[in-house]
Amino acid sequence: MNHPVFSFSFSRRTLFAAVSLLSLSPFLGACGGSDDDDDDFGSTRASVYVMTNTADGNAVVAFNRLSDGTLLLSENYPTGGNGTGIGHIPSLAEMDRADPLISNNSLYPSQDRRFLFAVNAGSGSITSFRVEGDGRLTRIETEPSGGAFPNSIATQGNILYVTNVGNPAADQTANVSGFRIGGNGDLTPIPNGIRPLSGEVDVTGMPAQPAAARFSPDGRVLLVSELFAKNLVTFTLNSDGTLSPAQVQESAGINPFGTAFFANGTRVFVTEDQGGIMLGQGRASASTYSVSGNGTLNVISNQVANGQTASCWTVITPDERYAFVANTDSGTVTSYRVNSDGTIAVLQQVAAIYNNGVVPASGGAAPIDIALSPDGQFFYVLLGAQGRVAQYRVESDGRLTSLGLSEGGLPQFGTQGIVAF
Repeated sequence: MNHPVFSFSFSRRTLFAAVSLLSLSPFLGACGGSDDDDDDFGSTRASVYVMTNTADGNAVVAFNRLSDGTLLLSENYPTGGNGTGIGHIPSLAEMDRADPLISNNSLYPSQDRRFLFAVNAGSGSITSFRVEGDGRLTRIETEPSGGAFPNSIATQGNILYVTNVGNPAADQTANVSGFRIGGNGDLTPIPNGIRPLSGEVDVTGMPAQPAAARFSPDGRVLLVSELFAKNLVTFTLNSDGTLSPAQVQESAGINPFGTAFFANGTRVFVTEDQGGIMLGQGRASASTYSVSGNGTLNVISNQVANGQTASCWTVITPDERYAFVANTDSGTVTSYRVNSDGTIAVLQQVAAIYNNGVVPASGGAAPIDIALSPDGQFFYVLLGAQGRVAQYRVESDGRLTSLGLSEGGLPQFGTQGIVAF
């Protein structure tokens, strides 16, 4: 299929490539992040949730996850706020209809999976839902996010932090803003709980933009990946819920996006867009880092190339043997083998492919956010230009067996965020 709407998406990439070549700041391909979580989970009915990001009323769509891993459309739950739809965040000249928030974890659960949180980027707020035992959602409240255009959520115990992209036209800079999660899922802002990110601006005036927020499983460190500055920003969590000042560190590759911590919290897997399609096809990669208690990162595997374009979203299987990466501009998923020492190697450059690998600008399916079921048996890929979810069974050797596509419930363009229970 050919979707003419992607003609302006391509021009956005053209603009970003020019910006990068002029300023040596990272170029952005179509990217975002996995919104799944690898913490403990309770007895909630098996479900998969996707955020519509609709501009005139954001919502979370629930699918029942059947025993064979396939999805059955269930219900639609309004957030009480607005998404961006196929619109744009002001710090960017144009947005990609297949990846409007360009972020990881826009839909994210509490660590105990009792609650589910969604960003409302268009109205500057976060919505909390209680996850009932049958998988239904009960909306608790919608709270201002503490900044402009929230796009990524991280949780640790009763603490939640959200990244806000900001709005340069209104003199609003990017930040992370903290909240306490109440016993019923309500959110209370943490006093002195807002921290700026790097604040870097390149020579063309492009500000650094957060792409993904993620707490280490042990709760010591909050990691935020930044675009247009080649940064990984770390904070340590204080006992009162506030964060230390930002520690800004250069990432191994251009445009770090998706992040996935290993279970012990001392290592992290990071995808690298490496400039997307306009700086050269097949350049994407992933790196792993050790993470110290003070948030210092040290490279373990450096930019392990996968031959694909715009690698961004990632998840690690619960047994930590494999990692999956979605490549939007290649229309593929790559699998990596993860070794016990934290090093990685490509298992399959193309573990899954959509529309024969056609780029989004020419009508490709645009695989974006990805999620694993908590037991690691099933894998889900949100197709940002089709409004459908690709379903897979994960085999013992890390290969994927297709279970087909979900049907109904999602807009063709604009969706962002997926979480599997």
